[in-house]
Amino acid sequence: MRLNPDELITKKRDGGCYTRQELEYLVLEFTGGNIADKTMAEWLAAVFEHGLDLVETGYLTKAMAD
Repeated sequence: MRLNPDELITKKRDGGCYTRQELEYLVLEFTGGNIADKTMAEWLAAVFEHGLDLVETGYLTKAMAD
């Protein structure tokens, strides 16, 4: 399955929770220059509005540390 940043933004706006793979994808693709700053800003706004649960926070922290 191919992941799409816009679909992940919509998922969070709709109240969904991310998987480890989805958060790893976002971190790797953004740091690799494959996700535009504007798109990541939209993702951050969705996360700010709807939050991350404890599991998602752990996945994101690990992805950023690796």
